[in-house]
Amino acid sequence: MKGGNSLETNNKRGCSLCDATWGEYWSVVENENRRFCCSTCAFAFRNMVDEVKKRTGWPTIDRIEINGSNTTGRRCLATFRGGDFRFYVKFKDDGRIHDFHSL
Repeated sequence: MKGGNSLETNNKRGCSLCDATWGEYWSVVENENRRFCCSTCAFAFRNMVDEVKKRTGWPTIDRIEINGSNTTGRRCLATFRGGDFRFYVKFKDDGRIHDFHSL
């Protein structure tokens, strides 16, 4: 299921959040069926997207560049129509956001 605009990430090999290749969990995020390694990464990714949209007021996101890990947290760059939003996010073990702040 794809909408008119597709949310891109730099993770191309596997999971949309962590890029792991061992899982085959699929979940719809932003009107697109996305691959994740597990339900926790799917939940975390959805929470991250929702938080970015809440803080920016954007109706959607064009791209998210995700760097880091679950241990260290992730430094990210979200873009929408030429605008950008840099942020740090770290998740709890269950995928809820533990820390989120703009950079």
